[in-house]
Amino acid sequence: MRGTDLLLAEGLNVQVVLFPDGDDPDSFSKKLTSDVLQRHIKDEAKDFVAFKLELLSLEAGDDPVLKSQMIHSIIESIAAIPDGIQQGVYLKLASEELGMSEEKLQLEINKIQRLKLVQEQKAAKRDAFRARQSGVQSAPPQGVQVPQNWSDQSAPPLTELEE
Repeated sequence: MRGTDLLLAEGLNVQVVLFPDGDDPDSFSKKLTSDVLQRHIKDEAKDFVAFKLELLSLEAGDDPVLKSQMIHSIIESIAAIPDGIQQGVYLKLASEELGMSEEKLQLEINKIQRLKLVQEQKAAKRDAFRARQSGVQSAPPQGVQVPQNWSDQSAPPLTELEE
């Protein structure tokens, strides 16, 4: 579960297949023919977000603290999805499964996305500052006009009119 949000953030369609207790994919595949294994995967594959909703709902039960943590975990997974339409579909599913309004869940997604944007902006500023401190000039983003660096020793001296 830990790395799956990274896959969702890349726009991948993540599915989960459970195997019988005591079996991992390798041991399970050795017990069956290729056709039976492929059929099992096709029949048992579940969408990750729906699977996570179902699994965490069972684990949380009626405990309000666990349920709150579960909802935050689900919302973080949905917020990682870059496609707005797909996000909306999962939001509707989560709303129905959790018995919460889509609006409330959307507010939480917006908070997560705003926080991520702020963190990305801070990281970019930090990287730019470090680059300046180390003397490495980074190329400006395409289409951005950067004024000439007048601190350069080779810059022409100011004329009387410019002073």
